Amino acid sequence: MSYVPIIVTIREPPSHRARELADRLSRVIVDFEQHHPTVSNAEV
Repeated sequence: MSYVPIIVTIREPPSHRARELADRLSRVIVDFEQHHPTVSNAEV
C-alpha cells in the first residue's frame, strides 16, 4: 500500500473559540499532570 501525503494549508487563522478551546485543554492537561505525577506522557 502506498501513502500519498496530503498537505493542508491554513487559509485563515484559528477562530477565537478554537484558540480558547486549545488554551482550556492545555490547562486541563497541566492540572492533571500536577495531580498525577506518576502518569507518563504517553498515558496523558
